[in-house]
Amino acid sequence: MKTRVSLAKLGAAALLLGSLSSCEDILEHYLPKPTPPPPATPTFPPLGQDIPFYALSGGTRLDAYSTKDPATRTGSVAITGLPSGERILAMDFRPATGQLYGVSNADRLYVINQNTGVARALGTQAFNPSLAGDLFGFDFNPTQDLIRLVTNMGQRVFVDPVPGAIRFPGTIFGPDGATFTAVAYTNNVAGAKTTELYVIDSQNQQLYLLTPPNPSSSSALDESRLVPVGKLNLPISGDGGFDIDARTGTALGLFPVNKKPTLFTLNLSTGAARPLAQYNASLGYTSIAIPTRPVAYTFWG
Repeated sequence: MKTRVSLAKLGAAALLLGSLSSCEDILEHYLPKPTPPPPATPTFPPLGQDIPFYALSGGTRLDAYSTKDPATRTGSVAITGLPSGERILAMDFRPATGQLYGVSNADRLYVINQNTGVARALGTQAFNPSLAGDLFGFDFNPTQDLIRLVTNMGQRVFVDPVPGAIRFPGTIFGPDGATFTAVAYTNNVAGAKTTELYVIDSQNQQLYLLTPPNPSSSSALDESRLVPVGKLNLPISGDGGFDIDARTGTALGLFPVNKKPTLFTLNLSTGAARPLAQYNASLGYTSIAIPTRPVAYTFWG
């Protein structure tokens, strides 16, 4: 008799479990389980400074940010006035005038209005000699009012911003396997008497000091030497940018890290990098420029 009662109880329990399973299926159909949240965007310690800067997106757009909230874009304009197929490779603000300059993939120099995006070509001819490489560093020397331009093929030249022509062509003599893709001068103010020039080797994640920073001829340019500063300790790669704020002396870099454009500060004494923000890979940032305080500035375009 006890066996019969136990079997009956087991049958009832099985029936109850089946009913509960059916109810659960019905509830999941009408009340689906919530989708798990996407992975959180990395957060980094704030810099504690308000430094405005522009990032070059895909060679055809300018995005505005500030280090006060570096993950939030404050403005964006398309770069217009470029011939079909032409794009900007690297850019920097000219301390003498406050204007934004950029070099294109057609070996031409442009002035770009950062407020409207309108670009105006300087001169009618492409650079001679032409640029060799596909990664470019670009920064104004504030003491000479000339643009220092380096490429990943070891080329380095000065570009005169007035006619938009090359002066002092030369070659970077660095360690084997180095890839120099970004340069930045200190003391970016009009009429500066002294400056230092830093170079980023993105292949080896290394910061160098290039000295002297002010050659007066092609032979003097070739005599410049690289002094290692230190490792970035950040796995940057590919195309990026580098600039130094004249007001605070803060160095900002913008390079891919794990294929995502990453903004970081650089310690110019040790080379150590500290991330500030990371952006969507689709933005394709390749250059960064911090506005300067000019002697005279005329808006146009």
